[in-house]
Amino acid sequence: MGGRQLERRELLSGVAGGSIGYVWVTETRRADTQTEGVERVQPPEPELSVQPGTTIVFEIGVDGIGEWPEWYLDGEFAGASMGPWESAYVDHRGTTFWQHTFESDRQVTAEIDGSDAITLTVDVASGGIGAPSITDTQPSTDDRLPRAPDETIELEVAVSDPDGNLDRVVWWALALDVVLDVTDVDGSDDTATLEVDADDVVPEGVLAWVLSENGAIDASDSWQFEQLTSFEIEEMEAESPVGGGETLEVDATIRNAGPRAASTDVELVVGHDPQIEDSEQVELEPDETTDLTLIFETGEPAGDSEEFPVAVDTGTDTASEMVVVEDELPATFEVTALSTNSPVSGGETLEVETTIENVGDETGTTDVELVVGHDPQVEDSELLTLEPDETANLTLTFETGEPAGDSEAFPVDVDTGADTASETVVVEEATPATFEVTSIATNSPIGGGETLEVETTIENVGDETGTTDVELVVGHDPQVEDSELLTLEPGESAGLTLTFQAGEPAGDSESFPVEVDTGADTASTTVVVESTVDVEDDELPDDDDDEPELPDDDEGDDQLPADDDEPDPPDDDDDLGPPDDDTDPGPPGDDTDPGPPNGNGDTGLPDDDTGVEPPDGNGGSDPPDDSAGTDLPDDDGTAPSADDDPAEEAEPSL
Repeated sequence: MGGRQLERRELLSGVAGGSIGYVWVTETRRADTQTEGVERVQPPEPELSVQPGTTIVFEIGVDGIGEWPEWYLDGEFAGASMGPWESAYVDHRGTTFWQHTFESDRQVTAEIDGSDAITLTVDVASGGIGAPSITDTQPSTDDRLPRAPDETIELEVAVSDPDGNLDRVVWWALALDVVLDVTDVDGSDDTATLEVDADDVVPEGVLAWVLSENGAIDASDSWQFEQLTSFEIEEMEAESPVGGGETLEVDATIRNAGPRAASTDVELVVGHDPQIEDSEQVELEPDETTDLTLIFETGEPAGDSEEFPVAVDTGTDTASEMVVVEDELPATFEVTALSTNSPVSGGETLEVETTIENVGDETGTTDVELVVGHDPQVEDSELLTLEPDETANLTLTFETGEPAGDSEAFPVDVDTGADTASETVVVEEATPATFEVTSIATNSPIGGGETLEVETTIENVGDETGTTDVELVVGHDPQVEDSELLTLEPGESAGLTLTFQAGEPAGDSESFPVEVDTGADTASTTVVVESTVDVEDDELPDDDDDEPELPDDDEGDDQLPADDDEPDPPDDDDDLGPPDDDTDPGPPGDDTDPGPPNGNGDTGLPDDDTGVEPPDGNGGSDPPDDSAGTDLPDDDGTAPSADDDPAEEAEPSL
């Protein structure tokens, strides 16, 4: 090919104000088809026919990073092989690349340093070569893939080329902009596999290119990954110093900072020449934490004491401390137990109970302090002397104030100077004295006129001592019938008996509510009062319905003749007189013989004001009943005289 005009843009760099700037300078020049010193790697031939829409990757050899070929389409500048991917490609393959998707015939020229150039001709036709394709990916690219430290990830693609010219698969680490690997493939169908450490990729993932021998290309969707499983060491504390031959304990708090449940080995690494001396496997959910203790059996120090590092390693995080092993351990006070009476109410005393042990080899004395709050303050302390291996139990106290709100939580620490232990406590807003009715019972049912007794138990469930009236409220139209003034301390209970004098019910019985009321609480029950009145006598039948009623006592008295009008007693043979008898029944109507009771218990005699007179002998009436106890008149209608001999007086018939 003859020479032709090329529009060239030159990248010039300079330094200004401490930074590097770039400027494109455009010029026009003539370029030959091939310039000695430019190596065409792909496509292998200078002329190529492709199907419409096919993307071709052009590769040329370069001496190293810093040579940036410029690319022209039909003599017009189209771009430069300059960027992180191009640099990574040079670093991995020793060649640089440029790609373009063809929809029409074009002439492609690559130029280096403004002099060396190479030109390729690309024709677009339906019979040209087609692009290869990625037909399957394993695992699927639809979801993010989990990964863990030191884990190997395996990815696979199935590839195909319609012309049977498969050449290679290039694996890219996205975001990192590096080539992870290049896998050779051939023929029409093949597979390529990548094995990569989880630590060598990032969540943005991995992308695969498949290329044919002519430079036609297809790209996969990317595999994306979850954040790397991460176990963080939130706290670490080594028990130092320790005596030679004793056990060194290292406490650690581990948190799973990763996105999924995972497990890891937590190792204790000891010494200047690090050795794993203990390990424990932990399995945690996301954001879950766990506490563990790793141990190391110390030897005798080289001299009076020896210092060396200990480290806790989770695989993704480490923490370390220097520890000391001494020939003889001085008195060392450890906090072996801590408990509190939390929660407490504002104004109450917080009690912190703790156990202190001297784990040293000597007798010693220390101040054991109670340190309170987010802004730590020493609120109580006690001087303690212990012999080696001796323990002591202490109670330290703190007078709380009212919380800021309904409740307030803060830390309390017990500090011996060599060891500490802490706990979070809660102070709640104090509840005033509150009297609850915890039980209620009665002696129901009772009779009318009897005393109803209501037994109840009252408890102060508040946080303060208080006094209240406990009232007994009775009836459907409630009335306070009894009350008692009660004073209780917090948590104290008392039993009371309240009473109510019942009346007669309206009917056989009557039920109604009774309620115990403390002002803050109530409890109620229903009671029954039953009638105590018998059935009335006038509702019962008379003993003998055929017998006439006898006159009332007073009526009989009114009808007796006066003493001076009494007639002589009748003859012995008088049929109308009563038989002689020694008995004297007394005046009629006397209470000693009231007559038969009727159903309601009355005598059955007429009232005093009836005015009924007893019948006389000529009246044609039957004489009164034998039980009436009245004297019968003589034949002539006169009553016997009061002067008559009592023995001869008429007696009532029996």
